[in-house]
Amino acid sequence: MIGLTWLAPLIFLTGSIREVVAVQSFLETPADTRVVKGRSTMLNCSVADRVGRVQWAMDDILLGFDLSIPGYPRYSIVQTSPERYNLYIVNTTLWDDATFECQVLPSQGNPALQASAHLTILVPPEMPQIIGHPNGSMINIRHTDPIVQLTCEVRNARPAASITWYKNGVVVTENVDYNVEQIPDDKRENAHNTLTLTPDFRVKEHGAVYTCKGTNEAIRGQFLETSVTVNVQFPPSIPEITGYRRGQTVQRGDTLNLECVSRGGNPLAQVVWFKNDVKIDFSYSSSNDRSTNELSFTVGASDNNAVYRCEATNAATEYPLTAQVQIVVYFPPQKVTISGNRLATAGEEVELTCETANSNPASAVTWLVRGRQIAGTQNHVEESEDGGYITRSIIRVTLTDREDQIVYTCQAMNDGSSQPVTDTVTLSVLYPPGAPVISGYEEGDFVKAGDVKRLTCSSAGGNPMATIKWFKGNELLDSTEKTRGSIVSSELTLVAAPGDNNAIYKCTASNEATPTPLQVLKKLIVYFAPAQVTLTADPSEPKAGQRLRLTCLSASSNPPAAIMWVRDNVLRQGVTINKSPSSNGGMTTTNVLDITPTAADHRAEYHCQATNLVIGDKVNDAITLSVLFAPVFDLSMSPATIEITEGDSRSVNLTATANPPILSYKFYRDGIKVIVPGDVNSFTFDNGALQITNVERGDMGQYSLEARNAEGASNFNFTLNVLYAASITTITSPVEEEIGGAAFFECIADANPITNNMITWSRSDFDMSKTKQAFENNKGHLTVYELEKTDTGTFTCTADNQIGQPSVMEAILVVKFQPIIDDSAQYSKAAGDHGSTVQLICLAEGAPEVTFNWVKRDGDMSSGKYHIESDKVDTIKYRSVVTISDISEMEYGTYVCSATNEKGQDTFDISVDGTSRPDQPGDLTFINATHDMLTISWNPGFNGGLPQRFKVRYKEKNRPGYTHIDITPIDNRVTTVFVIKGLRRDTSYLVAVLTSNDLGPAEGSPPEIEVKTSASALSGEAASTIQTSDDTPVIIILVVCVVGIFLLALNIGLILFFVRRRKKRLENNSDTTSHTNTIELYGPTKETALYPMTPSDDSRSYGTYEKNMDDFSDDYKNFEDEDIKRVFLPPPGYSSRSYTPNKMDSPNLGNTHKSFLTDTRPYLDDERQAAQWQYEDPYRSRSKGTFDSEYMNPLQNGNSPTHFHDYNGRPETRPKSVTDFSDQRSSRSSSRNGLGTTPPPPPPVRSSSKGVANNYGHSPIPPLPARNYDVDDLPPPLYDDTPQPRYAPAPGSTGGRYVNPNVISNPTYEGPSEGGSMAQRNHIPVDDMRGDLV
Repeated sequence: MIGLTWLAPLIFLTGSIREVVAVQSFLETPADTRVVKGRSTMLNCSVADRVGRVQWAMDDILLGFDLSIPGYPRYSIVQTSPERYNLYIVNTTLWDDATFECQVLPSQGNPALQASAHLTILVPPEMPQIIGHPNGSMINIRHTDPIVQLTCEVRNARPAASITWYKNGVVVTENVDYNVEQIPDDKRENAHNTLTLTPDFRVKEHGAVYTCKGTNEAIRGQFLETSVTVNVQFPPSIPEITGYRRGQTVQRGDTLNLECVSRGGNPLAQVVWFKNDVKIDFSYSSSNDRSTNELSFTVGASDNNAVYRCEATNAATEYPLTAQVQIVVYFPPQKVTISGNRLATAGEEVELTCETANSNPASAVTWLVRGRQIAGTQNHVEESEDGGYITRSIIRVTLTDREDQIVYTCQAMNDGSSQPVTDTVTLSVLYPPGAPVISGYEEGDFVKAGDVKRLTCSSAGGNPMATIKWFKGNELLDSTEKTRGSIVSSELTLVAAPGDNNAIYKCTASNEATPTPLQVLKKLIVYFAPAQVTLTADPSEPKAGQRLRLTCLSASSNPPAAIMWVRDNVLRQGVTINKSPSSNGGMTTTNVLDITPTAADHRAEYHCQATNLVIGDKVNDAITLSVLFAPVFDLSMSPATIEITEGDSRSVNLTATANPPILSYKFYRDGIKVIVPGDVNSFTFDNGALQITNVERGDMGQYSLEARNAEGASNFNFTLNVLYAASITTITSPVEEEIGGAAFFECIADANPITNNMITWSRSDFDMSKTKQAFENNKGHLTVYELEKTDTGTFTCTADNQIGQPSVMEAILVVKFQPIIDDSAQYSKAAGDHGSTVQLICLAEGAPEVTFNWVKRDGDMSSGKYHIESDKVDTIKYRSVVTISDISEMEYGTYVCSATNEKGQDTFDISVDGTSRPDQPGDLTFINATHDMLTISWNPGFNGGLPQRFKVRYKEKNRPGYTHIDITPIDNRVTTVFVIKGLRRDTSYLVAVLTSNDLGPAEGSPPEIEVKTSASALSGEAASTIQTSDDTPVIIILVVCVVGIFLLALNIGLILFFVRRRKKRLENNSDTTSHTNTIELYGPTKETALYPMTPSDDSRSYGTYEKNMDDFSDDYKNFEDEDIKRVFLPPPGYSSRSYTPNKMDSPNLGNTHKSFLTDTRPYLDDERQAAQWQYEDPYRSRSKGTFDSEYMNPLQNGNSPTHFHDYNGRPETRPKSVTDFSDQRSSRSSSRNGLGTTPPPPPPVRSSSKGVANNYGHSPIPPLPARNYDVDDLPPPLYDDTPQPRYAPAPGSTGGRYVNPNVISNPTYEGPSEGGSMAQRNHIPVDDMRGDLV
């Protein structure tokens, strides 16, 4: 106890120390904070030695102890350390503008702690607004306004925004009034600043820009602003008028230009013209500081004393500013007018008044009679409503018998007149006219109603002349009055009407001297047709077969009408039963027609025709009968047989006519009543229209339609024939027969109609000549004879009756034969390394079905490594594949494939071993050759169990060096047909195919064959090639073919044209020839030669005359008109040169080349040579040659004469012309002497592409004209009996003097055999080839 007593004070001291240290206190208290609305803020609060719990309060609202402050999602307590209890507020709002207190509750003797701070939310102001004026607008101020106030308002800011006014960028401090308005129930405020503008705006304020700027603490020194511009409005100056001065006078018709100008003002004034207070023009223009309105007008009388006023106004004028002028217009009177009686009796006084038109100034009026002025007249002047003044003057004259036809003149002038205006009047003494006379109609005549009748009434004399009037009864009529000399006539034109019949027409003549009009009367007779006819029927609705009376009553007619009846344009005679008087003095006629109507008369129209036989006019009307009758079918509209294709639809008109209408229709089929629609699904029937829809073959049959009404019933019978496509119902399949036997097939089809040979049999790639087909009724038979194993396959039976789509069905023919296994080398082996998969393939043909069996010699195939699949490749081909997986040494060996069917068995051994090099390919075969390509094929050998590659090796025979070509697989398949390209023509090559795989090339030497390319490069050579990617594109081949066909057709057309043209001219004894004849004139004759052909040292070749046939047609036109044809021959001086038909400047002919015009005219200018050459007329007969007998034979040396011989060796006196060899003899006259026409240029002659002159050294025969000749047409032989052609033979022929080695002879051609020997062929160069004319 003693030892522990010292611990008690220590424990007490320790507790006391603890109490002192653990008193909780604030390390940091929250401070007043100002934050912009929408931003986040933090109120800090840190507590040291906290014992009690901490929470925040907002305006006495406790927020709780939870750090997330539930219920206040924007509030949270953030503790970055144990002492900190900061209040974090995000997205502040005005609601957050409050006093916040950090509270620490008392605990364990620690007192409570409280610390508060105010959070002020700052709100940016809205954009300032100048009340009543949008930003950038203009404020219009009148210069008379006393003061103007501009109030700038900045709303909804906290604190209230400060507002400053600027004028043109300078702060305004005077006359401004700033105040703040608290918004009720809101912590935001509105601020206003009013600026007062003092008077004298026009000087100080016009154009000033006032800007209001607002800001507060929330936008931190930024300013929001809005501006307006002050526009001070003030009136313009008084307008000024130019273009007319006061007191100025203008003449009527002048053009007056008035201009009104208003200067100054803001805005510029509107300028408007008024005439006598009426607005007339407001089209003003404004520019710079003025507004202008130009008024241009032609002065008229109404402008006299007119006031033209110009008004100028703008927004600042209280009343219009005006200027005006009054126009003074001088104008003479347009006319004067004398009024008053011009006729009077002797001793009567007449008053005459002369009145002027308006004028300015007033006109002076004078009277003249017999050229002298009447003194003592007075003028009266008054103003005119149209401007100016009107002057009147009155005189009084007493007439006597001696003063008849006295002329009085009134004239007027004023200061604006250049000459007086006048009017005259003639005064006369009255006396009566003569009695009137009517012409144009005599008593007893008649007028046809509708005709135009002209009646003339005439009266002579009288002063004044008579006035003539026409009357019908007491009715005044319009007429046309004419005056000729002292006679007045009036013509009455009237269109006669029935009402004019017996009418009295009166004509009167009168003037001022006749107290009672003079008159004459005429009575008019009018013939007219009836206006209408009235028809009735009794009874009104008759029955068929019942008597009917039709009555026709004509209207009034003069004379009475005759009545006829018409139906369907056929006249019918009725009976006239009455004629009686009627209106307008005419008569009515009654006529009846009695008939017995039938059904055909229903709705028939019976016309009544009433004719006035005198004038020929008639009137018609018709009555339509309503006849009651039983139904009647129209056989012409309703078909007795309805033929329709199955599935089709059709509308058929089966309407029966009846009156009254048909009550019911009933259908019967084969005598039994059927319901439509219903019993016949495809039938719908509506009021006689039968609609057949999707008809079926089962709907065929005999039908009857009954129609019934109240008058009875009738029937219509028809047949429905449904056509449907053939469909095969039965076919014999399969058919199995032995080799050498016959197979029989039958194919049965259902169809309507059944047509001839409706059923046919076919099979692609099969010789159907060993079959026989037969068709009978709806059955088609096929018999196949002499069966072979390759005949196994499918035959197609087609049934087609031309309705719809053909029906097709197949039948299988199986020709039985023992299986045969494909023992090709590539299938005799299989190989694979250990662990690989190897396939053994066994292919077999046989029928019927072949089955396979596999065995392994000296082993079994029960292991799971073997998988066998067998399938049928086609009709007779079968395949079986053994797949050996994960092969090892145990699976190596020989396997036997057995193929078996009911006809026998075949076996095949397949050896399986490890991989090795491939075997050499076999059966290397030449397929085809062209001049630069070779085509070969081969069979691959065993590939050694690995993919093998092929390479073609070739070289020219007897030349060193091979060329190798790798063969690229196509679609992963190795091709076994290849085309070698780019070879030399007519060359032998040695070709071989090499093979290899990954283990190396095949052992041994590959088989090699020798092949040769063709010597021909003609387009007709045949070649069987495999189309590869580098072959000629198909499109090029097609284009070449199309162009070739077009050129061929063009050639044929031109040839036919020239032949027909030549033939027509020859038949018509034409004096001209075709282009073909023209060219023929330049070829040689049938004789050996026409002129010496020994070549000279001038052996150059020259181009041909390059003109087309149309050019020569134009060149020769004039010569043909003059009936001239000439042969161009070389002169004797050129006998040592070869003849080449060239251009005119050819050195062979020289520039002096001419033709013989007559027998005596020289060919050349050298007349000494003329005797040796004479002109040959190709149109003369054979017995009338003109060549001299001294003509030299070019085949003999010297100039001794000789005779020409024909082909039979008989001498002739002259050479033959080309026309002698033509198909028709020319009928042209031989009398051609005396023609002095200039010869035409030489015609074109086609030659080969090489020098022709050089070829003539081998043959003296010149080239024939370009056309095809028969053998008999050719010249005689030179060295033997073979003709000498100078053109290529026709394609396919071998005739002629040579054979071109470039042309491969067709061994199947059966044309003429080759003629002549090779030695003879060598006389002509091989490349001198000629085609036909075109």
